[in-house]
Amino acid sequence: MKAMKKIEEIARCHQEDLATIVYAWLLYHPAGACVISGSKSLERLDLAVRALEVKLAHHEWYGIYTASGQQVLR
Repeated sequence: MKAMKKIEEIARCHQEDLATIVYAWLLYHPAGACVISGSKSLERLDLAVRALEVKLAHHEWYGIYTASGQQVLR
């Protein structure tokens, strides 16, 4: 629930859909995640493509990471 609130907050700041922020978060992940939308919906595919243009700040990415209950990194 905390992670969703953080995603909503960041989506408002970027004026983007929640799904686009989630895709952008995955693309920013240091592990080099590969996003696969798995959707036949053109709208969902458009949201995924728009994530390529969203530039999350490091603190935004980390805010979602820690809000999801992940371990705080030093």
